[in-house]
Amino acid sequence: MLDAGVIFEYPQIDCRYQNDTVFPRKVRNMEKMEKAAAFIDKLNEYVGRISCFLIFPIIIVVMYEVFMRYVFVASQLWAPEISMFLFGALFCIGGGYTYLHDGHVRVDVVYNLLPLKVRSFLNIITFILLIIFCLPLLVQGSRMAYNSFVTAERTSSAFAPYLFPVRMFIPIGGFLVVLQGISRLIRDIITLRTGVSK
Repeated sequence: MLDAGVIFEYPQIDCRYQNDTVFPRKVRNMEKMEKAAAFIDKLNEYVGRISCFLIFPIIIVVMYEVFMRYVFVASQLWAPEISMFLFGALFCIGGGYTYLHDGHVRVDVVYNLLPLKVRSFLNIITFILLIIFCLPLLVQGSRMAYNSFVTAERTSSAFAPYLFPVRMFIPIGGFLVVLQGISRLIRDIITLRTGVSK
């Protein structure tokens, strides 16, 4: 049994316990949890870095539409919807990356003044709200994407592109946000247990 304040050093984890017994199984479980969180972080980092390149076709399409409209007085039927679809895809799949880097709007004037463990506890409560918000995205978004695919649904415009390619990004984006929430939850649990920020 370790004395109070003794640090049990393990790769990637500092397990600090007060009057508690450190079991190798607990340490291994925490290490697995942290590895899972690191994998999720890398996944959203990779997806975010790739998805950011969607901004270039969006710019090209918009600039082409503006040029053709005001120079040749020839509006392109496809340009507004294609740019909207690309932006929708960028918005959806970039949510997990934004969450990873704390890019979402948050009122943190009081939050930053709180103790570390209190902040971790509040983050866990926030995760519950995140699930409540993302569950409809996953369930209804998947249903909408599936129905659009099987019915070959199109928009009502003259261009009439298929809707399922953009609608499938709704559940994908919700899934990535939930994954990042799980990563944050894991780190907050470790912080509550050890008192060390992850």
